[in-house]
Amino acid sequence: GYTCDKTDLGFKLTGGFTVMPNFAVEMSYVDLGESAFHTSTTTASMTETGIAAYGIGIYPIDAFSLFAKAGVSSLKTKLSGPMPIFSSVSSSTTQTSTDTNFSWGVGAGYEFTQNISANLEWERYKGEFSDLGLSESHYVDLISIGARYSF
Repeated sequence: GYTCDKTDLGFKLTGGFTVMPNFAVEMSYVDLGESAFHTSTTTASMTETGIAAYGIGIYPIDAFSLFAKAGVSSLKTKLSGPMPIFSSVSSSTTQTSTDTNFSWGVGAGYEFTQNISANLEWERYKGEFSDLGLSESHYVDLISIGARYSF
């Protein structure tokens, strides 16, 4: 058996366009951090990075707003380390797999001025790995606090 350390820091860089007061689109680059898999004798790791594109529904309430987003993400999953943890391959190696899946999120924002706002959001990404004879999928959650400048 193995144990898994699934908590790490991630980040994203986002750009977007507000089409109308209740709808926006955005694209993001995301780095979802690293997970570590431990057995009694070895450790392997998994990292995920990629891009995401969303449509966002916005419900403004004075200076506050609530939003929900749905779209797609293309994530590159990289497994590194001794592969017996994951498959019958016995050597230490690095393998990658890139997959595109549905992703979504919810959040809230506050406008300090017409141009400057802050937001808190939760997003869920579906990651997959389809190499080394594996067909493994999982979800990765990203909770973020961000600042936004609007032109």
